[in-house]
Amino acid sequence: ETVDEVSNLVKKHEEFEKLLATQEEKVIALQEHGDKLLAQNHFESKLIAQRLNEVIDRRVQVKQLCVVRKQRLDDALLYAQFVRDIAEVSRVRPVISYLKRAESMKADLTKKPKRTPSFTTRRRTQSFRKLQKLEQLDQLPPVEIQGVLERKHELQSGGKKAAVRSWKSLYTVLCGQLLCFFKDQDDFVASKAATSPIIIFKARCEKAGDYTKRKHVFRLYCTDGSEFLFLAPSETLMEDWVNKISFHAQLPPSLQLLSYDDSQKESSPTKATPSLPTVPGAPDLSSSSSKDSTY
Repeated sequence: ETVDEVSNLVKKHEEFEKLLATQEEKVIALQEHGDKLLAQNHFESKLIAQRLNEVIDRRVQVKQLCVVRKQRLDDALLYAQFVRDIAEVSRVRPVISYLKRAESMKADLTKKPKRTPSFTTRRRTQSFRKLQKLEQLDQLPPVEIQGVLERKHELQSGGKKAAVRSWKSLYTVLCGQLLCFFKDQDDFVASKAATSPIIIFKARCEKAGDYTKRKHVFRLYCTDGSEFLFLAPSETLMEDWVNKISFHAQLPPSLQLLSYDDSQKESSPTKATPSLPTVPGAPDLSSSSSKDSTY
């Protein structure tokens, strides 16, 4: 959904909250009238008490759901703004990549041909294919960490048990507040996702100390109630994933392209937990790929 679409949903929800507030006096008057009848030992006291409790309980439930929905809409609006900003940045990156590759190809054309024509043709074909892959890599968004993880879907949205809870090996990529999944690295370069990404905004990530069947497992709690387990190749890589996911989850969407490693360098070495860095301007996106963490 776009920023405008989510904004309209937020406005409609705020109108519903106002309508709910206008009915507050009616509910209070109804409760007072019911209490008065109960105090007078009305012959229908049992039914009155039952109906009164139903109205009050429903009112409380509606208020709670209203708060949850408002929070989700606010999160959705922030995420829509983040996606919009990513799209704007991505439109600039291919232009830069094209200019760089054009200069590289121009330099290759000025070189003298080799003695064996067939060998030269093969080399140029291989170089062209390699160039195509490099162009695709240059056009990818900034990545914080990537590598193969095993994933297990524990709970669906709302806290329900997932239908399929088996472990599955996926090439996992953390980009901003999106945790994306691919069959392998080649599919990542080609932007062929294996499954839907996970939004980690305000999610909680920690080592799964209660999970004893396997080692190096961490758990991700999402704001919609869904829950995932991830198995890393080693304890060090597990901690790296946990730290970087936690770092990006607590950032505002406007700062999602910040690097965890850069924030660690700028923060005090005496601090036990990472803090948000002070950034004088927008991050350098063109050089972010050199800082990616890959294994």
